[in-house]
Amino acid sequence: MYRDLPNKNTAYAVTAGDYCGEVLVYIKPDTESYKFLSLPKLIKRSIPHEKFEFGILNNILDVVEELPDDIYDFLVSQYNSSK
Repeated sequence: MYRDLPNKNTAYAVTAGDYCGEVLVYIKPDTESYKFLSLPKLIKRSIPHEKFEFGILNNILDVVEELPDDIYDFLVSQYNSSK
């Protein structure tokens, strides 16, 4: 089973499912889920650990790129300021 956490500064493209077409930027872990900021909508997304693992293993989530620190920091501030 996949056990790597999402990586800091990493953006994941969603290729299927409810969030298809969005890019999810990993923000932080939680006890039961991972927290992401969805681009371009700037919506907070919470994805359970097992669904993240399923998405990676089944190519539903594809790594797009590792973001530069300044851009990542800006997106984290957007996440923290959004409802």
